[in-house]
Amino acid sequence: MIKILGCVLILIASVVSGYYFEWSFKEKIQFLENVVGLLNYIKKQIEFFSTPIKEIYSSYPDKSKHITDLIDGDLDDLRRKYKDLDFIFNYFQQAGKGYKSEQLKLCDYTINEAQACLNKLKEELPKKVKVIRSISLFLGASIVILLI
Repeated sequence: MIKILGCVLILIASVVSGYYFEWSFKEKIQFLENVVGLLNYIKKQIEFFSTPIKEIYSSYPDKSKHITDLIDGDLDDLRRKYKDLDFIFNYFQQAGKGYKSEQLKLCDYTINEAQACLNKLKEELPKKVKVIRSISLFLGASIVILLI
């Protein structure tokens, strides 16, 4: 009885871990979509109104946790979570420093890089989700078979 219960728990844990990895992958896509929206907003405000960066940040309507962390400069946790997105964190460290033309070029570069990364992730999502779910399920099943 305990052996069967252990096998069921292992299978449940393996399926849940597969869904967790899928969720973290989708969270990264959501983060990039939010960042692209923020960067487009910043670019328009700088380009059309020459608004100072602090005013742009305070007037941005999306107040999600990641966006708030980017705006407040609390980048350490985000850097650890999204190691491959340094170009975004570099932008937010340099935002508001320099002339309007420099800011617009830096903003364009960051938007293009973020959009390319977002497109790549969206393209890979179905394949990775399928692989992650399969691997986690087969790993759990193989452990169960070894226990039986």
